Amino acid sequence: MQHAPAVEYPLPRGAAIPPAVVPWQPDPRRCALLVHHIHPHTLGTLAPGVRHHLLHNITRIAARCREVGIPIVTTCPADSHTIPPAPHRDETTIAACRDNAFLHTDLDAWLRGRHRDQLLICGVYAHTNCLMTAAHASITDRQPFVVADGTADRSPDEHHAALQYIAYRCGLTISTETAIQALAAAAPQPHPHLNAA
Repeated sequence: MQHAPAVEYPLPRGAAIPPAVVPWQPDPRRCALLVHHIHPHTLGTLAPGVRHHLLHNITRIAARCREVGIPIVTTCPADSHTIPPAPHRDETTIAACRDNAFLHTDLDAWLRGRHRDQLLICGVYAHTNCLMTAAHASITDRQPFVVADGTADRSPDEHHAALQYIAYRCGLTISTETAIQALAAAAPQPHPHLNAA
C-alpha cells in the first residue's frame, strides 16, 4: 500500500496531549517499559526531525527506568534489529511481527512473571502498533501509559487521533517529562495479584 510522504511535526507536548480520564499514576513496582518496533524500517518512514526527537525521548525514559529498576522489553521483527537506544545485555527483546505486541509473543507471560500490571508504551506507529498494544493491555486488566512524545507517526493527524482514542477509551497519555518525574517521585504502591494463568 502506498503511503503519503512523512510529515515533519512537533511531537505532542503540553496542551496537545489529551487530558487524563483515569486517576492512574505510574508506580515503579508495577511498571514495565515497552519499546515497540524501533528498528530501521519503521524509523525510516518517519520525517528526520520526528525520528530524532522520538529517539531522544525514548533514551531518556529508558535511562530513568533503569535508574529505578523498571524492567524494559523491546520488540522488533525477527529478521530485523533494534537501533539506538538499543536494549542492554540483561534486557529482553521479543520478536514481534504484528502491530499488537501481545499477539503471538511472550509479552503477556513476561509481564506476569515480573508481576507488572502497568505498561509504559513507546514506539512507532502511534495509530497502529502503540494503539493496538494499549487496547490489548487494557482488556487484559493492565494500565497502559502511552508516552505521547515517546511515540511517533507519519503525520500529526494520525498521531493525534491515536492519542485521543487511547486517552478516552483504553489508557492514559503522558509526556516524557511527566513520566520521568512521576517515576522519580512515585511512592511504590501495592499491586493487585496477577493470576498465573
